[in-house]
Amino acid sequence: MDKDTTAQTMHVDSDALNALRECKEPMKTTLRTQSYFAQIASLVAICSLSHLPASAREQIAPLSEAGLLNGLCNVPTVSEAGSETVQFKEGKAEWNGCRGEIVKTAIGDLNGDGINDGAFVFTYNSGGSGYFTYLLVFVASEHGAKSVGERALGDRSQANSLKISHGSITLDILGHRSNDSASRPTQKRIVKFKVKDNTLVGPDNLQ
Repeated sequence: MDKDTTAQTMHVDSDALNALRECKEPMKTTLRTQSYFAQIASLVAICSLSHLPASAREQIAPLSEAGLLNGLCNVPTVSEAGSETVQFKEGKAEWNGCRGEIVKTAIGDLNGDGINDGAFVFTYNSGGSGYFTYLLVFVASEHGAKSVGERALGDRSQANSLKISHGSITLDILGHRSNDSASRPTQKRIVKFKVKDNTLVGPDNLQ
């Protein structure tokens, strides 16, 4: 190859390199733009998935008053076992010589997922003079009503009302003063509870 041909070849290669350099910057800009929009698209997709309707997610049935009044439930007792699994029918249940009844119910969203949860006040008698009263709280899950906590309310306490509103449970109850008769409690209490991390949060000593 002579000198003239070599020089011409080098000149052509140099031109090509210059053209390639000129193309690189717009190509980089285009790639950066495409990458940016791809990231935005991914974020939109993730957000869209988190807001899919319940039918598109794992289906969770809301709790209802009828479901609470006719459900199979593990309830606290003063027995050695500490609890019993009982079947309620229209709010009433019988087991091992005991009789129980759901006296108040409340339905509403407690954990912010937009699905109704529930609570009830339950009282039972094991044959003596005592009527032991408890608050039980549940959240809706893919497996049905999931217990998240309970509170003992004392012997022969009287629940006036139970409500769920704005993510809180409000219980209006009569307990006993030191000079009250067992059948006539007069100490009025209004107590509030919340559900946090699937755990009932609120006053412990209500007896």
